[in-house]
Amino acid sequence: MNSMIYIRTHYVNHTIEELFDLWSQVLPGRVRLLIDETAGVHDAGTMPKVSYSLDTLAAMGLPDLPKGKAMWHAGDYTMAALAPIMEPDEFAIVVENDAVPVLHDIEGWRDIVSQLAEGEIAFLNFNRRNPEWFWRNNLDAIYHKDEIWGCFMMVMGFTQLTAKRMTARRRQIADEIAKGLHTQWPHVEPFVATEAKRMALRLVDLDRLIPDLNQTCKVSDPYWWYAQPKGIARNTILHPVMQDRGRFLNKIENMIGRKLKVEYIASRLAPVLPLSPAEHTRFTGLVKEHLLLDSLDPILKPANTASSTN
Repeated sequence: MNSMIYIRTHYVNHTIEELFDLWSQVLPGRVRLLIDETAGVHDAGTMPKVSYSLDTLAAMGLPDLPKGKAMWHAGDYTMAALAPIMEPDEFAIVVENDAVPVLHDIEGWRDIVSQLAEGEIAFLNFNRRNPEWFWRNNLDAIYHKDEIWGCFMMVMGFTQLTAKRMTARRRQIADEIAKGLHTQWPHVEPFVATEAKRMALRLVDLDRLIPDLNQTCKVSDPYWWYAQPKGIARNTILHPVMQDRGRFLNKIENMIGRKLKVEYIASRLAPVLPLSPAEHTRFTGLVKEHLLLDSLDPILKPANTASSTN
């Protein structure tokens, strides 16, 4: 299989350029942007791009469901976008624009990519989901409750044939909805994982190729884009990595609300200290609402007269 890396994004800026350069160290000349241009065309400069949109997907029989959220909810639409342009022997690796590789051993990374391409589909954190998993709710018209599997989608690899089969299955479910048979439009995580099991696809688990990947590649605990990874002396992926300060601090606030360990929160917050006065007021007020985290207060206090320039 000939591997190709596609960076899935809906915008182009300097961080996308940096991400493109990072992945290009792994597969020189075999990295492209996969850009959602529903809202308009983006200038990618010298970076090769593949464009898709809700209009191009609609022409393939794929609906905007849920309305206005299809590109996120049905993240497997990337398969439909790429299948027509893929070579029969190509293995496409789609990476999110907030999944950043840590490169210590380039040849080691190339070996990981090569092993991914030995399968028909690849992703991480693939397992049978428990009954409380949010995304398995209300799918009884499509799947038996005991057969629902899930995965994380920040990195996903697939062959052209897999892309065609998954797209055909999406269209089948869309047709059932259009005929009024049911209203169940599965989220990408249960959809691709459960269908992969149903189709008996040859699966490669990325977290088995990268030791302890789940320590650095999480659903919501953020990394700051401009921080050099410390204590990570191995090939891995960081996720989610953010360069928007406001969004990053919102994620930190969510971590506080979840009452994660203070030391863990502090390690994530450290790269953006000092806080601005307004940010300091916001976070000290939040800490006071969560007494179990009152030891965060000394970490924040030194910043109360500082201003942020990031």
